[in-house]
Amino acid sequence: MKLEEIDLLSGDDHTHPQICTQNKYLCIIAGAYLVGQFEKVNRGLLFHNAHDSAILYDKPGINNSRWNKVYKINESEKIEIGSEKHRASKKTVKTSCGKVVLKYKSKL
Repeated sequence: MKLEEIDLLSGDDHTHPQICTQNKYLCIIAGAYLVGQFEKVNRGLLFHNAHDSAILYDKPGINNSRWNKVYKINESEKIEIGSEKHRASKKTVKTSCGKVVLKYKSKL
């Protein structure tokens, strides 16, 4: 698994050309590490994390934005459990902010 850092300053106030709704992202918002996906809405991009909460994306410097960093999760490692294939359920990755342990499981 690799993380690709997104340059938050290259986007618009509430949208970003590098953020795709089909991918998973690791977001650091107000110091909290959250994994989830974005959805396009009328006001821009809405981030849904594993805790079923949604956060509107604001470019740093807009509306007192608390978005610190966004990383695209490039999932390439696959493991097999029984007869079903799954993506890795636990992985430690190193970011510019330190090490992060991601815990999740999704079927292929």
